[in-house]
Amino acid sequence: MRKGQTIVVEQKAADVPVTGGLIHDWLGVSFIPGASIASLRALMQDYDNYKRIYSPDIIDSRLISRDGGHFRAFLQLENTQFLKLIYDSDYDIQYSAPAADRMEIVSRSTRIQQSAATRVFSGG
Repeated sequence: MRKGQTIVVEQKAADVPVTGGLIHDWLGVSFIPGASIASLRALMQDYDNYKRIYSPDIIDSRLISRDGGHFRAFLQLENTQFLKLIYDSDYDIQYSAPAADRMEIVSRSTRIQQSAATRVFSGG
């Protein structure tokens, strides 16, 4: 975290039953002194460049559609610990501005599917 930047992330309780799946519900709040809402919105909505901005965790990204503040995006995520796991994921994202100096983003994954796994670590 950079000096002067405040980030709060909290896991919320998920009360929606899903057969054979898990629900993860998170709330994140960030205050970044000196940043403008316009510049942050432009960065957050640049889904085609997430693969460059958030590399190496995001290895492919693209905007699927946009209708005003409603976006649909694709991200290919990579997690490398003991296995190199690659996930294809689709998101439904809604942007709103509750006040001139505030931005709210509600992002819901609509699909997360493992597309590849490769062994990274071999014990010995």
